[in-house]
Amino acid sequence: MTALDIFVLISGTFSVLSVLPLMYLAVRSVRDAKDLRRIQYELAGLVTESKEISEEVHELQREIQSDQRDAKTDGEHTLRTVERVSETVEQVSSAVEQVNEAVTAEAAAPRRGDSH
Repeated sequence: MTALDIFVLISGTFSVLSVLPLMYLAVRSVRDAKDLRRIQYELAGLVTESKEISEEVHELQREIQSDQRDAKTDGEHTLRTVERVSETVEQVSSAVEQVNEAVTAEAAAPRRGDSH
């Protein structure tokens, strides 16, 4: 065996041995790329779902604001109604007092034409 043969044998062995870690790295990279792609799809799904949830929350906020406006309007209407009823009750109460005073005054006054 010559020096050249030994050199070829050693360099060939070294080449074969150096390819093994490179093959491992290549296989590992392919697996990592698949995992990364899966994660990207999941992330895209989560972003889409998050957007849908955000839109639902926004719609619920609009509904709540509308309900609050309606409740405020209803409350104001109820307040006006109560105020009108209160005024009417005061007017009726005043009228009843006047009638009571008139009846009392008439009852206390002597009647004309009574001979007794």
